[in-house]
Amino acid sequence: MLRSKQSTETSPLVTETLKRWVAYKEAGTDGVLRPRSLGTLRYWSQRLAKIYPTQRLQHLSYQLIRQTKDDLQTTEGKPASTHLRKHFVGHLGQFLNWCIQQGLTDINPTVRIKVKTPIPEAEFLSLAQCRRLVSVLNLPEFKPLVGLVSIGLFAGIRVAEIARLHWSDINLDQMHISVVRKSAKTKRGRSITITPVLKSWLANLAPTEPFIGTPPRRLVERFKKELGFSWSHNVMRHTFATYWQSQNRDAARLSANLGNSEATASKHYVRMVSKADAEQFWSLYPYSDTATKFFDFTEQSSKSDELESE
Repeated sequence: MLRSKQSTETSPLVTETLKRWVAYKEAGTDGVLRPRSLGTLRYWSQRLAKIYPTQRLQHLSYQLIRQTKDDLQTTEGKPASTHLRKHFVGHLGQFLNWCIQQGLTDINPTVRIKVKTPIPEAEFLSLAQCRRLVSVLNLPEFKPLVGLVSIGLFAGIRVAEIARLHWSDINLDQMHISVVRKSAKTKRGRSITITPVLKSWLANLAPTEPFIGTPPRRLVERFKKELGFSWSHNVMRHTFATYWQSQNRDAARLSANLGNSEATASKHYVRMVSKADAEQFWSLYPYSDTATKFFDFTEQSSKSDELESE
């Protein structure tokens, strides 16, 4: 008992150890972190230091961390969401894993703490909303958004991954987009087939910079306002997956395209839209002077009527 008490008293303070952790990560000893990841790490380091201002590492027991998780509040003093509690446990767990690697402690109680989060239904755009989106995208003022929106909508690549894409990663001749490991969220490279509709959107672009990049925020906001409906993060990716699965019904190939596990793809995109809507979605080509109506071709409409009557 005496030995255990002495061990606790000589254990390093959480606040000081958090500073060492951040400095270690900033030095890139285990690999350079992206600026956003490093910013998140600094934020949680500061927050954990405020939560445990006087505690030592050996004080961080399962009971204490569990109670902290249950009592966690936002910076405004409101009860924390499930999402925030999950981040608290996750980042504290990363910190304690590092402490174990450094020989500062020998246990990580967070491995026993689970935060159950309901799996939300992935939001996707209806066919009418997709038509509205691409009609606005055809306006000359929004041409700088064509790469971002068309790749998200018709290839299902994450917005953050698109921002890291080079134009050289897009091969229109061989009809594929390469998401290299360093650009992928999961650090696993993948190749996505370019569909005819996506090729038609990309073929008319004349890249002036190596990166597809992130377009001006004000332009994106104007685009969203012009749409007339809300546009959540990665909704284009979810829309792609929904219409792709409705057309192809192959969860394994869908998961390979998305860079997700097959189980994740199945959970989010098992719902189906009609065959008629799926066919029309994959016919949302850029405006053509040869079309009598915008995305409303006579042949396509008559075929959709036949499908709906089946």
